[in-house]
Amino acid sequence: MSESQVIKQEKAKEYNNLGTMYAKEQKWSEAIDCYKKAIKIDPKFAGAYRNLARVLTQIGKEEMVAECWYRALKLEPTYAQAEDYLKIGETLLKQGKTQQAYDCYCQARKKEPSCWIAYVKMGKILEQENKQEAAERAYKEAIKINGEAGEAYHQLGLILGEKGDVLGAIDCYEKALLSLPKSKEILDDYLLLLKKNSKTSAQDYQKLGKLLKRQGRDEEAMDCFLEALKLKPHFMPAHEVLQYTKTTSLEKLEKLRECYQKIVREKPKIAIAWGNLGDILTQQGKIEEAIKCYQKSCEQKVIASHPKLGEIEWKEKKENVPDFIIIGGAKCGTTSLYSYLGEHPQILLPHKKEIKFFDEKFELGLAWYLAHFPPIMDNKNWLTGEASPSYLEYSQVAVRMSQLLPQVKLIVLLRNPGERAVFLYYYQLPTRKKKEPLAEVLGWEMKKLEGLTEGEIMELGRRYPNNILGSLYYYKIKNWMNVFPREQILILQSEKLYNNPEKVMEEVYEFLGIEHCQGKGYPQYNKRNYSPISDELRKRLTRYFRPHNQKLEEYLGMKFDWK
Repeated sequence: MSESQVIKQEKAKEYNNLGTMYAKEQKWSEAIDCYKKAIKIDPKFAGAYRNLARVLTQIGKEEMVAECWYRALKLEPTYAQAEDYLKIGETLLKQGKTQQAYDCYCQARKKEPSCWIAYVKMGKILEQENKQEAAERAYKEAIKINGEAGEAYHQLGLILGEKGDVLGAIDCYEKALLSLPKSKEILDDYLLLLKKNSKTSAQDYQKLGKLLKRQGRDEEAMDCFLEALKLKPHFMPAHEVLQYTKTTSLEKLEKLRECYQKIVREKPKIAIAWGNLGDILTQQGKIEEAIKCYQKSCEQKVIASHPKLGEIEWKEKKENVPDFIIIGGAKCGTTSLYSYLGEHPQILLPHKKEIKFFDEKFELGLAWYLAHFPPIMDNKNWLTGEASPSYLEYSQVAVRMSQLLPQVKLIVLLRNPGERAVFLYYYQLPTRKKKEPLAEVLGWEMKKLEGLTEGEIMELGRRYPNNILGSLYYYKIKNWMNVFPREQILILQSEKLYNNPEKVMEEVYEFLGIEHCQGKGYPQYNKRNYSPISDELRKRLTRYFRPHNQKLEEYLGMKFDWK
């Protein structure tokens, strides 16, 4: 280095030190002038750029800060960490300085090879420059580093979709949603891909609809299910999920009605379509039309499973009430039990499991309710019933049912209350607006129930989120046994149904007074996987429920052995 260069560097350092002195005194203008003079004398003075950036940050000149940091890091790349490069790159990108931002992301990748987000950022810039192949390689590299890189999967899905690789794009969107389940942008791009693709199948729309529904976006989910049915009117998965997908939009309701009227007109033997049309008409207040649809649904369902019954004359409407009802508890295996009952040759069920007449639709009248069950069920050789797990939780439902169905046989399933509370939390989590931690939600519920008397708990019914309250079975059961005799209520333990379904079903058939029937494998429905809870929370739940479980066991004379 020449003598003149040394002198310049020393002079630059003097201005830099003077600038630092002014900065400590918060004399920002003077400090800035000094740093600029240092840089003018020695353009390779990285420290002066950094100091200038810090002062500019103090006075809110953010548009100049990133440029200073960028220049400092170009001169001394080892000074910063990968996250520093990412932050500066993001700012530069917002300022439209694309190449400088790209350089920062490259440096971040060099500093930390496992920095997958740097590859995503690079990929987006490459896409802007129409370098699709390079961008695709960048996203794949990000995924190679982190198999759960939702943003990388999303961007790769966009590229594959544009290339016409629809299956590859769908696979990417689904993997992206595993990491970013609430991303509206990913779901919107997924839906757009399906609409643009002439080869999209009913299964494709169904899959996306379920993802949307899981996020609480029922209106958009409904559009997907409707598209699936337009492509394939017989597509049962769409019919089944539409049974429990609701809309408050009058326009959407009318669109549903038109769709289903077209289906039953062209495919009159689809029983579930008649039932769903009945639900739509009910929501529109067209009760008489709905009743006719339910009756048609019953007829088609019975004939499909028992063709010979289509050859005999049916009564115009059902007059006898159902023989049995599974009244709860919610998330205790009622769907599995209901499905097993549907396999019995003497049992014919309505078009859907939960009619919810006695709690939500009681004002529609008994004729509306009975229309859900085929008139041929009035023959003593056949049984019918429904399963609405919410019934167990309301004292007024027990009273209503005892007045209209005094002889009905009631079935109750009870699951370990702690496990039920945790299961319900995770079941509802995707649609919760606030994502409070499990322990916080359960603790809040326990506190709300503190100090309440037995009578007050019995009258609470169902209160959202209902994890703890819905698991206090003693108070629910007592409401029902106050109005129904014990011999009309069969109480089963969920764990026994899961572990030994054949033996439990024999008990059910004995209770209903019908012949025993071998089931078809006894699959467990509505299973969910979630992370194990902490030992501390498990012990807390066990302590909380212990006295309530003891009350239940003493009241029923049964032993549940819940830990």
